[in-house]
Amino acid sequence: IKKIGEKLNRYPRLRDEVERICHHYVRECEVKAKDHITLCVNLELSYMNTNHPDFIGFATAQAGGKKDKKSSSNVGNQVIRKGWITTTSIGYLCGRPKEYWFVLTADTLAWYRDEKEEDQKYLLRLENLKLKEVEAGFISLGKKFSFAIFNPSAKNLFKEYKQLDLSCETEDDIESWKAAFLRAGVYPDKGNQDDDGTMSSDMGAMDPMMERQVETIRNLVDSYIGIVSKTIKDQVPKSIMFLLVYQLKDFISTE
Repeated sequence: IKKIGEKLNRYPRLRDEVERICHHYVRECEVKAKDHITLCVNLELSYMNTNHPDFIGFATAQAGGKKDKKSSSNVGNQVIRKGWITTTSIGYLCGRPKEYWFVLTADTLAWYRDEKEEDQKYLLRLENLKLKEVEAGFISLGKKFSFAIFNPSAKNLFKEYKQLDLSCETEDDIESWKAAFLRAGVYPDKGNQDDDGTMSSDMGAMDPMMERQVETIRNLVDSYIGIVSKTIKDQVPKSIMFLLVYQLKDFISTE
């Protein structure tokens, strides 16, 4: 509008009148654009389309045990952490520990020969498992920071092994892995808490199944919010261009 007004500087009264009329029309168009954008938001709030092709859960995401394996891996078995860990439980009889590439999800812990994830050594279910501290130096062979995963029911964890001993190079790596296991529902054993009480008893009392369900719901909500955000970001500039810019352009050229 300012640029249009500059062309009418020789006629100040005409310029002021044109600017007044244009500004008034812009305000009218602005109201229409805002109403349309509000309508778009209300449309998104009115119905949650779980059949949207970009929604990770689709309509059957939470259908009990009838979920297919792909839906389960996309929703409830999200990858939480990957990385190298040294384990001595597997190679203990051979007299030396070995480093494997571990992949932790919300339901399982798998380890591979390398990061290509082609040669899987084992897949461990995390249900009802616990985490405990391990004496440094006993199994770590130079690895200062260690912990172990075990089944509190005294059953074998996998094959003939009662627990899976894991160690890392740095304390930061260990703490990061412990936090990842907490997210997966593997909590510290109550009888293995530190004397200073750093491991919360409330954390150990939480239900792992409930935690996995919460994680599933969080993933579903994040997925759908992403769809809504993408839709609104796409519609807002289009609404402004059509209901404000193009309308003003047509108004100026016709009037």
